[in-house]
Amino acid sequence: MGINSIELAGPLKALPPVDFCCAYGSSLLSNNTDKSSMVDYIIGVADPEKWHAENFERNKIHYSRWMSILGPKMITCVADKIGVGVHFNPFVEWRDKIIKYGVVRMQDLALDILTWDRFYLSGRLQKPMREKGCGLVARELVTGGMGIRRGFGREFEGKLRMGNSGTRESGGWVMREEI
Repeated sequence: MGINSIELAGPLKALPPVDFCCAYGSSLLSNNTDKSSMVDYIIGVADPEKWHAENFERNKIHYSRWMSILGPKMITCVADKIGVGVHFNPFVEWRDKIIKYGVVRMQDLALDILTWDRFYLSGRLQKPMREKGCGLVARELVTGGMGIRRGFGREFEGKLRMGNSGTRESGGWVMREEI
């Protein structure tokens, strides 16, 4: 039966506000009967350091022990300088599920989707996915609000929904019918 929109949105209530969120992976498929499979999220925020600082106050247990010691500034620095711009908190318990969420700067997410600069996040978005907040992202790109050339919004939204034969809204989540 897959995961419904209410279940997908649940973990977001425990996190600081986000600008964009999508869930992706095989756990979203309607024929997935494995209730133990991890649900993966990509979370886009304007300022990862600020977001992690707020999330530390709410959910410090989501971070590995050594990341908890490093703190929000170093987590963001490691993600930006050593990694691919995203920090993942894996194996987070949420009710009867295990989730993983990656936090990325919105501008980095948009650039990766538009240019496949790092192909890390854009590659993950080729999997089955459900997204929330795509309209906001596209609007920001169209107006140049992310410091990216004006007019990329339609291209971004198109690439984000590439391969999609049709979408429908459900609780704010845009769902791919079948991949």
